[in-house]
Amino acid sequence: MEIWLYLLVGAVVVFFIVKHHKRDREIRARIAAAGALLDKAAEDLNVDAYFSFEMMKRWLLDYKELRFLNTLGEKYLEYAEHTDRARECKAVFKDSKNYRSARNQNWIKKELDRTQKLFDSLEKYPLTKTTEPRSRTSRH
Repeated sequence: MEIWLYLLVGAVVVFFIVKHHKRDREIRARIAAAGALLDKAAEDLNVDAYFSFEMMKRWLLDYKELRFLNTLGEKYLEYAEHTDRARECKAVFKDSKNYRSARNQNWIKKELDRTQKLFDSLEKYPLTKTTEPRSRTSRH
């Protein structure tokens, strides 16, 4: 009777190991198949421009096949050829509003830094972060 118990426990353990291994292989295959799409999606996210609401909406539609990344744990993202790109796409699907906001804030800061010398040289009184724009009526 004891031997049957050991055999039953062993069979259950083997069943779960095989099931987990099969799921692992399926996820690896799905990530590998999405490789080119993942690269294109990450490239589109990293365009050097302000990322508008419409751009995000379009991105979410164009790359909806990658939404499965949102269901994967960190361990599975390591299977992607470019793990950083998989993480970035997953972050978008997880919270596109906050992703877009943070991305645009970084882009604005970079643009302000890049154009600072230009704006400082345009007028006698250069723009600063505390300078308020003059209204049209105050010029007359």
